[in-house]
Amino acid sequence: MSSSFPLFNLPLEAILQVIQTMDPFAFIGFTLLSKRAQVLVNSLNLKTVGIKVEVTDSIFVCMLVGENILEWEFTKGNQSKPDKMKLNIFEERPKRGWTIVGSNFKQWMDYFKTTFNCSEFHWIEFREGSHVQDINEIGTSIGWIKELQISIDIDERDHVELILKHFPTKSLCLRGTSDIFLHPQQVLIQNFDSLELLSGPEKPVSLTIDEMLLLNSKEIKIGLIILTEKDINRFIKHWLRGSNPRMECLKIKVLSADEEEIFPIINKAVVFKGINHMEVPINQVRYFKSSSGETLPTKGGYDFYRNDGTKATIDIYGDEDSCLLTMYVWYPHCVGNSE
Repeated sequence: MSSSFPLFNLPLEAILQVIQTMDPFAFIGFTLLSKRAQVLVNSLNLKTVGIKVEVTDSIFVCMLVGENILEWEFTKGNQSKPDKMKLNIFEERPKRGWTIVGSNFKQWMDYFKTTFNCSEFHWIEFREGSHVQDINEIGTSIGWIKELQISIDIDERDHVELILKHFPTKSLCLRGTSDIFLHPQQVLIQNFDSLELLSGPEKPVSLTIDEMLLLNSKEIKIGLIILTEKDINRFIKHWLRGSNPRMECLKIKVLSADEEEIFPIINKAVVFKGINHMEVPINQVRYFKSSSGETLPTKGGYDFYRNDGTKATIDIYGDEDSCLLTMYVWYPHCVGNSE
């Protein structure tokens, strides 16, 4: 479309058809022409798939529009330099882009929400360097998010506390060490749908059995963590008496406390000592429905029952490369089928 093309002189239906055939570069440029252009675009009810945000000393917003990836980079200015926005569009052809100086982050977030009809952002990750950002401004500009991920060093506990305050979410993923929490117990007891505590490159997740008993999320993933058979036995016995009442699925990658071996060989007799349980045949397949809606086939394992009659299954898989413990709680809504 050339600059002299009389687009606004066309009938409304024809204008909308032209807009829909624009490539991403022309489309974004058109939306910035005027309020009338913005209104026309909004009437198309366009959708973007999974907006993701990464916060370091810059802010990156990535979205999929049609078959094209749009990456927006926001750089914070100072007294001598204004804020800056850089847009990269990745298509089949080499990427194209532009830079706009003096752009306001909040205004661009409002632009995303109106242009692409998105009421929420799918995922945001805070990484090293994000402490230079205005967390309050980012939080109020973005609003509610589906998943929060934090990959920050232990020395920034106050910063992590601020992130948790401004980004309430139902899904939290922590990469590194749980030591970065200023008040770990207040985080562990929250009613997340999903909580992931993932190990850092140098040491496992720092979490005691007492802290594990505080976990109140539906889906919990922990790895790597040092646990003994007695630790696992104690956890099961507390669950039998009513601890972790919201937990539906627990996945733990177990690390050996013995420096001579990386992954332990789990002694199931010690794990289930004093616990009534039944081994399930390995050829018996059952289907577990997670809180996210995913149906997972399970084979074998060990069944046991809580005092209120709720059934759970623990499956322990171990070899020289890994040791994975998975616990399924078979609430009625968690029972799936093969279809």
